[in-house]
Amino acid sequence: MVQFLISPPMIKIPADNKWTQNNDSDLLGSISKSLNIDLFTNKSALRVSPRMKITTDDITNLGVSSGFVIFNAFDVGNGIYTVSGDRIFNSNSFDGEVAFVETASSPTTGSDNSSDIIYFQKANRLVVSLEHSVVSLNTSGSFATVAGNPLTGGNPHMMCEYANRLYCANYFKQVVSFDTSMNITLTGNPNTFLIGTLDENLLGLFISDITTVSDGIWIFTIGAHSGQNSIAYKWDGVTQDDPDATYLLDSGGILSSIVRNDVPYVMNAEGELMYFNGGTFVRMPNGRLPIKRDKYLKNSFSSVNNRWIHPNGMVVNEDGNINILINNVYEDGTYEDNLPSGIWEFNLADINVGWVHKHSLSSYSTTLTDHGQQRVSKVGGLDSMKIPGKKGLFLSGAQIYSDATATKEVIEITDSADTLQKYGYFITPRIFSNQITDHWIKAYVRNEKLLNADDHIIIKYRTSKIDTTEAIITWASTTTFTTTTDLSAFSTGDEVEIVQGKGGGKTSQITSITVSAGTYTVTTDETFAGVTGTAKAVFGYWKKAGRLSDLDAKYLQSVLGNNLTDTWIQLKICMQFTGEGEINDVIIDNKTHKPI
Repeated sequence: MVQFLISPPMIKIPADNKWTQNNDSDLLGSISKSLNIDLFTNKSALRVSPRMKITTDDITNLGVSSGFVIFNAFDVGNGIYTVSGDRIFNSNSFDGEVAFVETASSPTTGSDNSSDIIYFQKANRLVVSLEHSVVSLNTSGSFATVAGNPLTGGNPHMMCEYANRLYCANYFKQVVSFDTSMNITLTGNPNTFLIGTLDENLLGLFISDITTVSDGIWIFTIGAHSGQNSIAYKWDGVTQDDPDATYLLDSGGILSSIVRNDVPYVMNAEGELMYFNGGTFVRMPNGRLPIKRDKYLKNSFSSVNNRWIHPNGMVVNEDGNINILINNVYEDGTYEDNLPSGIWEFNLADINVGWVHKHSLSSYSTTLTDHGQQRVSKVGGLDSMKIPGKKGLFLSGAQIYSDATATKEVIEITDSADTLQKYGYFITPRIFSNQITDHWIKAYVRNEKLLNADDHIIIKYRTSKIDTTEAIITWASTTTFTTTTDLSAFSTGDEVEIVQGKGGGKTSQITSITVSAGTYTVTTDETFAGVTGTAKAVFGYWKKAGRLSDLDAKYLQSVLGNNLTDTWIQLKICMQFTGEGEINDVIIDNKTHKPI
């Protein structure tokens, strides 16, 4: 057997200087998984997004926030408001970084699963829908119950404004409305809408969200039965129980909606972005999240707002991109590795980019204890607020994990000043050899100079896909933890990634692993600041090739193993940055290893 090496051109990622994530394949595009990645503030470069941080957490009565509204119409009571759990909270400053407190006049009959909040512009009112009623902020800065509005409990009360009326979903299948004096119109009168005349359980549809365009109201539904299609109704808001148009969607349900340039965009139960093309709703090219096609994410067909995306969990940011806040757990309790929980972004100006993970929610408040949580317990509303002279781009509500099992409710905001340490990574697609096998020699990352002494870039690689192992760990130090999960398949040089609890959002290599009386003690080569208690970790087989921490270096050169020969290779580029650190591309030096 004679072998010889042929040197093909080096492989550059991305080949065309355009970073793209194809969530239907681990062979296409330039990214197969992203975590906390920013592709938009300096196009063609890749940065780590500013981290999320807690502005309010676990205070008395705080639930999962359903949405946020800036209100500045009265002499008193102005600020940012949210309905969260069964109460209303506000930050009297217009800076979302200032902690929210329970509003003094807050009612106590709301619900994570039903409430909504809106600024009713025509009436100059802040309005909140609760479990059984609607309340409105008056000129004295207090909330008062609107008379004569017996909303039914146990179902979502999503709201929208159209023309000079406020519309509110009620009793799964009904939309009622209020005039500018907050007089309610109930069933049997104009300005109401009812899905058919059958009981909603027999009809098999219930309202999930409503939204407004220039010439009417869109009413979206979820099919309650397996395999049932959903319906989108277009209604003029006036003609009783008579939609202008009815569209049957080949999706089990529409879970969230947003309007941009008078076009409704929706997220369906299958994790696909759809939009109205003037004739019907169609799937957006490259608009699917990396969800297995034979699975649904948690509570996809729930009749209340505890689904993997909240009806208010979809927003258009200042760049005109769609952003969503999601939970990545499947109905069966397993998790999708390529789908971290948190905020994802879709670039409508260049749909070839695809969905990219932008922000993890975090347990960071004032002390660094994690770089983000890939898993959360529940998600609520998301809003984009860019206020002149104030900080913050996103406000979000969620229930996150504080350790391996315990949860807490949080309101989080983007660190828009971008001064906090952050961590992210991306995984390339599988890169196949030019012939039968290639000799994978070196990998390079070309980067701008690092900006902080703690910044670094790490290159990792693998040449086979092997199932990972998940474990509950207990931190013993910032570089050591223990677990009773069987780790006999792992050894020095393998990878551990913390996905939940203290230390979350960061990866490391194992430098030693020992076992005594069924307890494994693992030491890591990276330091996890501020860690205590328990967390969840995932163990895998990524190998470390090189690390860059030199502030003056503009590229990282790393050796890919010892005489590494295989049919394909995949790279994982991890970045710990502070500020606007960025990389430009990745280059692989390879030679064809061709047997004759």
